[in-house]
Amino acid sequence: MSLICIISPAVFAQSTTVIWTTTHQTMDGFGGQTWVYADSLTPAQAQLFFSSSSGIGLQYVRTANTYNGVQPDLVTLQNAGALGAKIELGLQSPPCTLKHSYVELGEACTDPSNSSSAFYDGSLSSNGTCLTSSQSLATSYATWATYIVDYVNTLATSVGYPVSVLDVQNEPDNSPNISNLGACGLPASAYDTFIGTYLGPALAGASWNSTQGNAPKIMMASQADTFPYHDWASTCLNDTTCAQYVSIVSGHSLDNAVSAFPSVSYNSGRHVWASETDPAESHPYDATMTNALGVAQNIHNYMANENVSGYERWELAYDAVTNGGYNFGLTDSSFNPAKRYYVFGNWSKFIQTGWMRIDATANPQSGVYVTAFKDPGDTSFIIVAINTNGDTTSQTFTLSEFPTTTSVIAYVTSSTLSLAAQPSTGVSGSAFNYSLPAQSVATFVGTTSGSGTTAGPVAPPSGLKVSVQ
Repeated sequence: MSLICIISPAVFAQSTTVIWTTTHQTMDGFGGQTWVYADSLTPAQAQLFFSSSSGIGLQYVRTANTYNGVQPDLVTLQNAGALGAKIELGLQSPPCTLKHSYVELGEACTDPSNSSSAFYDGSLSSNGTCLTSSQSLATSYATWATYIVDYVNTLATSVGYPVSVLDVQNEPDNSPNISNLGACGLPASAYDTFIGTYLGPALAGASWNSTQGNAPKIMMASQADTFPYHDWASTCLNDTTCAQYVSIVSGHSLDNAVSAFPSVSYNSGRHVWASETDPAESHPYDATMTNALGVAQNIHNYMANENVSGYERWELAYDAVTNGGYNFGLTDSSFNPAKRYYVFGNWSKFIQTGWMRIDATANPQSGVYVTAFKDPGDTSFIIVAINTNGDTTSQTFTLSEFPTTTSVIAYVTSSTLSLAAQPSTGVSGSAFNYSLPAQSVATFVGTTSGSGTTAGPVAPPSGLKVSVQ
């Protein structure tokens, strides 16, 4: 006689241990670039991105300077600011009026191929620098620093909200005038000199208007090819004259790869941002959960492996039809959300500026990835679990050194759910088990003893045009 023992699959679930007292990076938040289709968001459209109640609660809106000082996304910045979003100003280029093509060659400040967005410097190859033919650049540097201070003050007054973060140069490693944006392409040593000797002191000593209030945090260097391929940051960070002014080190990730940031950044206490992300940007437009899982894993990898404090999407919205079907936006140009919009919200809707990532077993079993975060008051927490498997996967979560927690509520994004609240799950013996739906992202929201009752359901984004499956 043989004995057949049938054991529930849940028995074999691998546990992820979340440790309350082991903390990592402090979070700044999530954001996205206005660019073309999100330049004129109405208040209702802004809520889609920046409201934590009816949208996904992005904390930052990223904008740029323009060659003629006109701010095409002014309405978006105002409506985002009204919802509490902070402004990040990414400098595309010094203005044409500082460049040698205008100053020394007498060329006009227009680019025939794209005059609406250009910082034209048509004869860059003639002397190797886009500012002046003088290799010391001292005069240009001082003028450029003054221009930046004035631009920040003017932008803050126009928007009605301060500029919180100043990205000194967008993609300095790209060739000059790429996409007619006029980046100088200066070497890392030039930014070391510019920030340490000119811009840092200029910001510190500026007379800020009442709207701006004080100097924005300096971010650098937002390079297109993230570390370690190019490194525009370490020269400055290893020079105390420059490093004293830099708060954030950044890079871009416009594919699914996650590149290592220099250890000097995080170890020196500076925050690290992935300031433009767009996994699978060149693929045909894909609003499905398949693409969203790639975005989710990209977020996870940057949070868990690179200690990133800020994570920004390259574009908030993008036209999937007239621009070749690129995957740029969290929504299309008509603001119909892709599934990656909701997946973004699995983090951004719940994590506030100042929250800390806490330790969690990052990959407890095949196809499952976990990150966890808590608020600075030790009263609330979230755990985000990605299930890339094609089947429902049982996952146990062990809460180590947690204050008393009785239950959690899961908010699930899958092919059929969009940040949808699920029934409360009980916590027993400092652990709970959950059956993660196939190809899903689940955010578990909980509170601890002394903070009142366990958190009730958070409303998913509302008033949306469509839920793309």
